[in-house]
Amino acid sequence: MVCLRYTSTSNYYCAALTPTGVQIKTVVGGTAAASSIWASTAVTGTSYNLGLSINASGVLTATLGGTVMGTYTPAALATAGSAAVGTVSMEAEFDNVVVTQ
Repeated sequence: MVCLRYTSTSNYYCAALTPTGVQIKTVVGGTAAASSIWASTAVTGTSYNLGLSINASGVLTATLGGTVMGTYTPAALATAGSAAVGTVSMEAEFDNVVVTQ
């Protein structure tokens, strides 16, 4: 996952690469929500460029390899936090992490 506005496990927005596609996952104030999964195939041992951005209106956009996979508007909007990368119950390598404002 690549995340933005991360402050804790109870507050974050992340784009996740799953075995069946890309999904935006949010947790705000401990309340979890998620977009649908946009279909794509992830192959073990392959490198992927996964991205997540947010616009001034609060719309999150997930990209994979520079292609927009989908957008998601969270019910609640966090206004601050850090960038983060991570996984849930799996191993991954992260390289060339770029954060821009």
